[in-house]
Amino acid sequence: MKDTAYVYAVGRIRVKELSLLSSTDIKRLIGAKSYREAAAMLESSGYEIHSEDYSDALNRRKAEVWQLMKEVLPDIHDMDSLIVKNDFSNMKAAIKTTITGADPKEFMLTPCVYTPEEICKAVSDRNFSALPEMMSKAGEKAYDILARTSSAQLSDAVIDKAAMKAMLSLAKKADNEMLSQIAECTVACADIKTAYRCILAEKNTDFMKYAISSCGAFESREIIQRAAMGMDEFLSWLEKTDYSGAAAALRLSSTAFEKYCDDRITEITQKGKNTSFGITPIVAYYIACETEILTLRIILSGKLNNVPADTISARARETYV
Repeated sequence: MKDTAYVYAVGRIRVKELSLLSSTDIKRLIGAKSYREAAAMLESSGYEIHSEDYSDALNRRKAEVWQLMKEVLPDIHDMDSLIVKNDFSNMKAAIKTTITGADPKEFMLTPCVYTPEEICKAVSDRNFSALPEMMSKAGEKAYDILARTSSAQLSDAVIDKAAMKAMLSLAKKADNEMLSQIAECTVACADIKTAYRCILAEKNTDFMKYAISSCGAFESREIIQRAAMGMDEFLSWLEKTDYSGAAAALRLSSTAFEKYCDDRITEITQKGKNTSFGITPIVAYYIACETEILTLRIILSGKLNNVPADTISARARETYV
């Protein structure tokens, strides 16, 4: 789609960007003396938090942002690569609840490309061919593994790997550099995280082959080979790649690694500030909102549990503005 088709959308987004929290705003929130003081500070930014249950307010903001995307974009499917992971998470939940007999509704995530009802029906009917091709084979395989072996880890690994492959494919289909870079970074970080966890859990290479995908940053064979050599070898190798910062973060903690991954995505989106046409500014704004909501969860949870301000600050994500 021609960049000029997004002129209206970009105009709306530029106005909305003015209400994003800045790094100064985040510092003020972290420095708040109490949870209630932090919640009160957020009222001027449109977050109505009237109790200790901040999740509802943050979830409402998330839904509002997605509704805005649907209103301004000529084709909402341009954003599929950013949300398809929720579809695969919903498929995980549908498979597990079909086997256990639990109600899957409370585990469903939005926004998503396909409705949770479609996914649940296909799984409960064991009619995986009714699902999109990018989901059907992985779903059937994951269901079979869980039913035969009761290995939720292996079943999840099959679906997670398929989710990463779908993300890369949909980003390529959208034909946007930022979406491609976000997808590649997300997949790379997911592979690093999986390899790290496999080392800690002493998983063999057969399990890693189920769980680790390939993207532009790494070949699955290489990352599996390095992980099989142990943690020191894996991190030393990672330090020599474009993801050397991931190695440094992992040496600190898994929490530091999660922050590294999110901050790297934010760095990719910075080009949205200087782009006036096409979907790039809209993608950047959407990611900025997602990151802001995540940071507020960290801050509000910290305040509610009396976590020291410096600890909260170390976990807070970089802002877009």
